[in-house]
Amino acid sequence: MEKSPLFTPITIGKKEATNRLVINAMECCDSDELGNPSPRTYRRYARLFEGGAGVIFLEAITVSYESRARLNQLSIMPHNAKALEKFVAEMKRVNP
Repeated sequence: MEKSPLFTPITIGKKEATNRLVINAMECCDSDELGNPSPRTYRRYARLFEGGAGVIFLEAITVSYESRARLNQLSIMPHNAKALEKFVAEMKRVNP
């Protein structure tokens, strides 16, 4: 039986996804008050990464408090850099 194309690797730019399954993240408004990932954010994304999809999109992240769509939205600003680096490192640990 031939392997489904969904379960074959695909190159996207300079990266290779292990398969063609994609998860589009849902905004859950579970960051802390500064826009950093909370323990709940970590658990939610860890579950997605454990599922084995080749690509996982991160939810919308605000670049300023004035532009946020809702309270407790993840943000990417200078004060969040370390927290987001830690978050990415943990997700890479969960699913290298």
